[in-house]
Amino acid sequence: MKVKFLPQDVEYEVKPGQSVLNVAHDNGVHIQSVCKGIPSCAECRVRVVEGVNNILPPMPEELALIGTAYFVDQRRLSCQMRCFGDVVVDLDEQVAKEHISTKQPQGKIKKETGDSSARMGSMFDDNAPIDIEITEEERLEAEKIMAEKEAREARQAEQRKKKSKNNRKRSGGKPQAKNAKGSSDGDKLKKKNNRNRNRNKNRANKASPSGTSKPKD
Repeated sequence: MKVKFLPQDVEYEVKPGQSVLNVAHDNGVHIQSVCKGIPSCAECRVRVVEGVNNILPPMPEELALIGTAYFVDQRRLSCQMRCFGDVVVDLDEQVAKEHISTKQPQGKIKKETGDSSARMGSMFDDNAPIDIEITEEERLEAEKIMAEKEAREARQAEQRKKKSKNNRKRSGGKPQAKNAKGSSDGDKLKKKNNRNRNRNKNRANKASPSGTSKPKD
């Protein structure tokens, strides 16, 4: 089985399980790709001219990027195209992208030397917006990390709350602290009363007959 590329008018053998994108890159035929077949960029789109029935139907990942319009225009992602028969694909769209990528800037646009806008085997137009997309697996992983972080923070908050509650129990709470202060004031008052009683007792002893001096004859 073979795949033929237009307008280059070249034809190459396809190995079992090999995608059209891999066939093109292995033989030096330019097809732009950013994601290298994840798929997520949809930059490797080509039009099937012949052999539509010799290509496996698109998987949900590819349909999410190309929609159902491929039934009309026969445009598919070359990185997802697996053939089991001869196929002819048109690369006019890829040729146009290659021309834009290699076009030199003019006028006041100045490109710094040493800097490259190449990303994963392809070139971006300097004026084209760069869309950064993540896979479903990466999104789920990010959501999992956020959920674990929120759960950890909730557990820490609960532990701090329990620790604070236990500390209040050990210290007896604020009402008991006031009682402790009141008992301290009571002890002081008790000591003061004892001193006053002792002082009065001493005065009484001095004033009693046994405590007075005997008068001289």
